[in-house]
Amino acid sequence: MRHMLLSTAAAAVVATLEEQLERAPWIQLLPVPGAGRGLFAAADIEQGMVVHEEAPMLCAPSPHALHSTCHHCLRPLAPGAASHHGGSSSSSPSSSSPSRMPFCSPTCSAAAQGEWAAAAARCDFGPLQQACREAGEKFPLMLARLACIQVQQQQQQQQDDKGGASGRGGDGSSARGSSISSAEAGEAGEAADATGAEGPLARGDPLTQLRHLCFANLAEPPPPWADMHRLLLHALRPLLEPELRRQLSLAWFCDAMARLHLNSFRVDTVPPLDASDPSALLRAAAASLAGSASAAHHTGSAAYLLASLLNHSCEPSLGVSFPRNNAVAAFTAARHIARGEQLTVSYVDAGQGLAARRQALAWAYGFTCRCPRCVEEAAAGGQ
Repeated sequence: MRHMLLSTAAAAVVATLEEQLERAPWIQLLPVPGAGRGLFAAADIEQGMVVHEEAPMLCAPSPHALHSTCHHCLRPLAPGAASHHGGSSSSSPSSSSPSRMPFCSPTCSAAAQGEWAAAAARCDFGPLQQACREAGEKFPLMLARLACIQVQQQQQQQQDDKGGASGRGGDGSSARGSSISSAEAGEAGEAADATGAEGPLARGDPLTQLRHLCFANLAEPPPPWADMHRLLLHALRPLLEPELRRQLSLAWFCDAMARLHLNSFRVDTVPPLDASDPSALLRAAAASLAGSASAAHHTGSAAYLLASLLNHSCEPSLGVSFPRNNAVAAFTAARHIARGEQLTVSYVDAGQGLAARRQALAWAYGFTCRCPRCVEEAAAGGQ
């Protein structure tokens, strides 16, 4: 497989949308009539080329995978393997205490500690996690992560404003800068591959760029969202100063939820097999054939900056995969893509029939698909 962008750097750099487009000159952003904006091929692209790779600007494990997934990069943890824990040495019994936040490597543990885990270790997200499991919701956990990122950044800014040496590295750089580590950081051995020609992977900044993603206007906050917001604020009580409570309002929560619902990708990883269990391979194969392996085990959700501009087609030009078995997404040409053609992914299971696809898209995204495949199947009376 050929790569137009290849990097396995252990750290991702925060980049604006414009900067990410500069790193990928074969992609251009253009207006799409009736659909806002979209990404287009600025050159002919061969089938099999990795058109874009991106680290997430925000991610979190699914509620059912909290104890079997790295909380920073979403890499699945091997059964029975020792995991690395971030945060302080707190003995808090909360489900989000350091002893309950596993990481796949010291790299991820240190990166999480510098970005969000120190704040999360002071909170009890257990009731919120349980509510998400019961309701089949996952995005409130991403917003819990976002709130912790905001808390730590504000604390760092306060230290910088006071001129405290504790907030600076030996070279005068801020601790915030050293903590911007990619969600694709995994085993320490991967650092040896961090010599891609284009340098580290790019990621957006969720505190400043999440609001640039498209969203749906809501007349009234859905009651379940209001309940989730209350649980989030309850969990964040040890961190909530008056100004932060004002910022994390119900309006903030609903706005961010609406954006995550429309723009997040489901991250499906492959759980490692338990070598001590001879039947593990057989069960994994059966679950894969049944389409349940990802849903039952190591999955999460992630939001990306540039990739959020990919529009939908039931016959997409790009396939989505997670080749590092974590939250770094790769978008590969599913066929030859001509210059000027829109780059698309499928928001739903493209293997479903016409009616099922359109129903899923209308429910989750609020539009009726009229891509060439849907138009052709509708004309033929397809279901």
